[in-house]
Amino acid sequence: MVGFKPLLRIRERVEVGRADSDTTFFHDLMYAAEMTAKLIVAALVAAVDDDKDGSRFRQVSQLVRADGLGEWAAVLTEVLTGPPSQHLLLEARTEQRELTQKVGPEGWQYQAAYLLYSCLVLVDPACEAPSAKVDGLRCIRDLARLRNKTRGHGAPKTEVLSKLAPSLEQALDLIINNHSLFKREWVYLHRNLSGKYRVTKLSDTAAAFEPLKQTTTTNHPNGVYIFFGRPVHVELAGSDPDASDFYLANGGFSEKRFEMLSYATGSTSHVDSAPYLSPSTPLPGSETEGLGELDSIGNCLSNLPAAPAEYVRREHLETELLETLRNDRHPVITLVGRGGIGKTSLALAALHGIAHENRFEVILWFSARDLDLLPSGPKQVRPAVLTVKDAADEFVRLTAPRLTKEKGFRSTEHLAESLTKPQLGPTLFVFDNFETVINPAELFKWIDTYIRLPNKVLITTRYRDFKGDYPLDVRGMSESECKLLIDATAGKLGIQSLLTSDYRQELVRESEGHPYVIKILLGEVVKAGKPVKVERVVAGADDLLTALFERTYATLTPVAQRVFLTLCNWRTTIPQLAFEAVLLRPENEKMAVADAINELERSSFVELLESQADHEIFVSTPLVAALFGRRKLAVSPLKSAIEADTGILHHFGAGQRSDVRHGVAPRIERMITSIAKRALQQKDTLAEYMPMLDFIGRHYPRTWLLVASIYEDIGSIEALEQAKRAIRQNLERAAEGAAVGSWRRLAVVCQRTGDVLGELHALVELAIHPEVEFDDVSNAASQLNYLFAEKRAILDSEEKQILVRRLAAAMEARSHEANATALSRLAWLYLHLKDTPKAQEHVKRGLALDPDNEHCQRLAGRLAYSQGTSKW
Repeated sequence: MVGFKPLLRIRERVEVGRADSDTTFFHDLMYAAEMTAKLIVAALVAAVDDDKDGSRFRQVSQLVRADGLGEWAAVLTEVLTGPPSQHLLLEARTEQRELTQKVGPEGWQYQAAYLLYSCLVLVDPACEAPSAKVDGLRCIRDLARLRNKTRGHGAPKTEVLSKLAPSLEQALDLIINNHSLFKREWVYLHRNLSGKYRVTKLSDTAAAFEPLKQTTTTNHPNGVYIFFGRPVHVELAGSDPDASDFYLANGGFSEKRFEMLSYATGSTSHVDSAPYLSPSTPLPGSETEGLGELDSIGNCLSNLPAAPAEYVRREHLETELLETLRNDRHPVITLVGRGGIGKTSLALAALHGIAHENRFEVILWFSARDLDLLPSGPKQVRPAVLTVKDAADEFVRLTAPRLTKEKGFRSTEHLAESLTKPQLGPTLFVFDNFETVINPAELFKWIDTYIRLPNKVLITTRYRDFKGDYPLDVRGMSESECKLLIDATAGKLGIQSLLTSDYRQELVRESEGHPYVIKILLGEVVKAGKPVKVERVVAGADDLLTALFERTYATLTPVAQRVFLTLCNWRTTIPQLAFEAVLLRPENEKMAVADAINELERSSFVELLESQADHEIFVSTPLVAALFGRRKLAVSPLKSAIEADTGILHHFGAGQRSDVRHGVAPRIERMITSIAKRALQQKDTLAEYMPMLDFIGRHYPRTWLLVASIYEDIGSIEALEQAKRAIRQNLERAAEGAAVGSWRRLAVVCQRTGDVLGELHALVELAIHPEVEFDDVSNAASQLNYLFAEKRAILDSEEKQILVRRLAAAMEARSHEANATALSRLAWLYLHLKDTPKAQEHVKRGLALDPDNEHCQRLAGRLAYSQGTSKW
C-alpha cells in the first residue's frame, strides 16, 4: 500500500479485524472503502477553482450535509463530468482522466470494477455486470452500493461476508495503489505565531511544501492540504499538527455544526457549520453591480451604477480623490477602509462627478461585491468579477472589439493591451470590493504590471497589502457628517422625535462615525419605538458583525489574530509600547507584535493615534470591531493566554482617546505604581515583570528610575543591587540632560551598599557631565575626599587613580568658577594623587580669593605654607 498515513492507519484497523472474525474483517474493510471513496471526492472537490457562480461551494455544501456515501459518489460525478469540471485545476486533470476514461481488462479500473461486481452480485443479484470497458467512477459508485447493501440497509450472513471480504480487499488495493491521487503530496499545515508553517507529512514526501517552513508571506488556513501545482486546502478533511488522527465529513449537519468521523479510530469531532449556511443556489446580483452596457454619463461612456441616494458628502476625501484622479501621476489609487465605511458610495459620488469633466473618455466598473449591506441587514449577492479572466470577459462584452472574430483572440491579452494603451481614449478601470477577488495580491500585481497613464485604476478594498498604489484611507465620518447622516436617515424613517441630542451624540461616539452601523442602529430604533442601547444592538447583530469583519479576519496572520483578540478582550486606548511589552513576555510564543499591529491597522481593525506630547503610538479598537473580536475570543483556544496578558495590561490602567495627548508617561508610571504595590505586599516578585520592564525601558528610559525606586523601597542589599542595575540601565539610554540626576542617585545607592568604587565612578561621571552645575562638581570632590579621609578608602588601584585624575582635570578646567572652598577640595584631590605642586598652586589661589578661608588655611598648614611669603 502507498505510504499515505491515513490509509496506513485504517489498514492497521483492518488487520486487527482480520484476526478477530470474518464479520469484523469485512466491516473494517468497508470502513476503509468508505474512507477511500471520501478521500477521492474531498480532494477532487477541493481541486475545483473558485468561480463567481460558486461551483465548489455548492459541492462542499452538499457534502457536509450528506448522510450517505451515495451522495458523495454523485458529487464526484458532477465535479468530473458536469459544469464544475471546467473549473478543475489543470494539475487535477490526471485524476479526472483516470476516473472518467473507459478502459479495458488491462486497466486497474476494469479489474477493480469486476472485483466489486463479484461482491455486489452476492448481495444484489439484479446488478448489472460491467461492460467491455469501464471507468473509475463506476468503482466509487459500486463502493457506495455495496455499503448500502451491507452496512447501510442490509444484514448479510457471516458466510456471505466471508466471501465478500477477499474481493473487496483486492479492489481497494488496486484503487489505492494505482490512483494518482494517493501518489501526490499530502500534509497538515499549521501556521505558527511567527507566520511560518509547521508542515506535518501525511504522504511519504512533502518537498513542495518545504518552502512554507521559511516564508511568512503566504496565508493558508490550518488544515489538510494536497499539492495540485499549488497547495490546495481539503476542507472536508481534518487532522492536527501531530497527525494523531484523521477525520472526514460525516453529515449530522445543523445550524451550529456538522460531524467529522475518524474511520481508523471511530472518534468523532464537530466543526462549525456557519460557513456553509449560505444558500448554494444562484444568488442575485449586487445593487452596485455595473450596468449591463456602456451608456453616456456626462462626457463619458460608462457602465457605472447609479450614484448613491441620500449620500452625505465627505468633502475632504472627495476632494483628494478627485485631485488624484485628475493628475498625471499615481496610475493605481486605492480607497481603503472597513466594511460598510462608505468606500463604494464615496467612489460612485466622485466618479459621477468626474464623468462630467474631460479627464476620461471611458469609465469601466467591475464589481466583486458578494455582500450588499442593506438597511435591513447584510444580504449575499453574486459577484460579477472574481478573476483576471472574469474582468477580461466583461471588458470584451462591454466594448465589443472587432478583434474577437480573429483567430487566437484572447480576452485577457486584450485587456492587458487596453490597460497599457488607451485604445478607447483615456480610460478609468474601477474594481469595487477588491478583497473579494480570488487572489487580490496576484490580481493587483497583474494590473500594476500593465497599467500606464493616461489610463488609471481605482480600487476599493477592506485591506491593503499592495505596493505601488496611492492609498486613501476611508475612516469614520466626522461628527458633523455623522449628524447630517443621522438627520437624513431619521427623516426618512420618521423617527426625528425619538432622537434626543444626547442619544444622537451617543450614536456618533459609539459608532465611531461608521455610516452603516448608524443606519442599522436607527433601524433598531424604528423597531423598538424608542432609543436603544448602542452596544447591546451591535453585540446581538451577528449578521452585521460577520458581514463587516469575518472575511478580513480570516485573512489575518495568526499573530495578528492573536493581537486583535487581546485588544478586544479589554477595549481601551493603550500605548503600543505597553502592549508590545506584555505580549513579548517569556510565557508567550515569540511573535512580531509591531508587525501585527500594523497589519491590523492596514486591515482597518484598529486605529493608531500619535501623541503630540512624545510622538508615541496608541492603539484604539473601534466598538464594533471589539464586539466581533469578543465573539471570536469566546471560542478561541488562546483564551486563557489572552486572559493572562489582559491581567498584566490592567496595570497600565484604562485609557480613552482623549488621554493620548498626555503621552505614554502617565500610563507607564501607573503601571510601575501598580507593580510596586504588589511587590511590596509580596504578591508578586519584580523578577516576573522584568522582561516586560526591560522592553519598556529600552524605549522609555525613565522606566528604570521608577523600577529603581521600587527596589530602594524594598531596601534589602539584594534589592539595592538591583536598584543600581536599573539606574545604570537608565543611564545607558537616557538623554544627556536627564543623566545628571541619575548619576547623583547612583552615587547615593552605591553609598548605601558600601560600594566605594561604584560611588567614586558615579561621582566622577556626575562631575564631568557637560550640563552639571559647578556646585555639583565641587560637592563630588568633597564626597570623594571624605571617602579617602573618613572611610579610609585607599587609592590602591589604577582604576581609582584614573577616576580621581578625571575629576581633578574636570574641576581644574572650570576652576575659574571656584570659590576658596572649592579650590581647597581640588587641592586635596591632587594630594591624593601625590601631586604636591598642584595642591600648593590651588591653595594659593584659594587664599588669594579668601585669606580667611579655614579649609585653605588648614591645608596650607599641612603643606607648611607661611602666609606672606612665596615659599613653602
